[in-house]
Amino acid sequence: MVNDDSTYLQAGWILKYGSSYQGTKDSWRTDSQFTTSAAVNNMDSTSNTFYVTGVQLEVGDTATDFEHIPFVDQMLQCKRYCDITHLTASNTAGFTLNTVINQNYHFPYRYSTRMRIPPTVTYNVWTHSGFPTSGGGAGGGVTVQRNGVEGCNYYIQSNNAQSGGYALGAIDADAEL
Repeated sequence: MVNDDSTYLQAGWILKYGSSYQGTKDSWRTDSQFTTSAAVNNMDSTSNTFYVTGVQLEVGDTATDFEHIPFVDQMLQCKRYCDITHLTASNTAGFTLNTVINQNYHFPYRYSTRMRIPPTVTYNVWTHSGFPTSGGGAGGGVTVQRNGVEGCNYYIQSNNAQSGGYALGAIDADAEL
């Protein structure tokens, strides 16, 4: 195969194709005939299963061993790009405190792993009391400060009408390319 953009390799797994896409067995194709009449229809029952794992495509004449990365290591590599706390009653990035009227509060938040770059951080409120519903308060979005690859601080100001309060929510840290 020429190493330019005039040709390409198309690889896939055929689960089901109709008779219009059937060609000759054991022959290279340059058209849209991707299967033969002898192919198994993997879509003929809801109880069929299809598993793919360990696929590796390489350029060149030498094949290398497949790199098996443990799931936990792969997850940590992914979390360098995106770290999300899920918004549930038992899993939140929040705080409970006895607020004082019109006071500023700063809370540290550490990412679960070191991020690739300082991420874009959003704070999604689940529930709150004692904070305003707009501006820098919990209801209108927490202000993120001192954001870095290890973590950030988020800032919130209590409202002027209530002492004692809490805010619970989720932090999304996005360091995509």
